[in-house]
Amino acid sequence: MFLKCAIYVGLFFVLVPGVLVSIPAHASLQMQAAVHAVVFAVASYVVHRYILPSLERFDNPSTKVNPSCPSGYKQCSSGDCVLASDVHAPCPA
Repeated sequence: MFLKCAIYVGLFFVLVPGVLVSIPAHASLQMQAAVHAVVFAVASYVVHRYILPSLERFDNPSTKVNPSCPSGYKQCSSGDCVLASDVHAPCPA
């Protein structure tokens, strides 16, 4: 989550008119703001569509290892631990 926020804050900072470059160079402030808004929208879409999904693999690896259950509990196929002696709490389907 922090990485997503940092990417968008950095992207916003870089694309604010006048920070790195003013596109178009001799246009009014409103025209520069409009151009930078469109550039920010396109860049945000690219980051959201292509870059962030590749970063989520590091946050949510698909090969999670379920820890073993404590003594007196049994592990269901879903990975949950239920009390072994409780007949009213079977493993969820």
